[in-house]
Amino acid sequence: MSKSIRVAVNKVVAGDETVSPCVLEFKDGRVVDYYHLTGELPFTAWKGGTVVLSKTCEGWNIDNISAEDLLH
Repeated sequence: MSKSIRVAVNKVVAGDETVSPCVLEFKDGRVVDYYHLTGELPFTAWKGGTVVLSKTCEGWNIDNISAEDLLH
């Protein structure tokens, strides 16, 4: 069974796109999607800060911090 988690941060930078504030969706510990936070979402942890992402074939890599830091 896969585990999905949502984390909200102040800003995400992915290539030339910046999204602020932003929600990161994790599945099994990997970022699979991100999008603009438009309102309060249930079961979403607010972590704050800025996350820098780079695209991979399996989703997104976090380049400036560890995923574990966001998930705990």
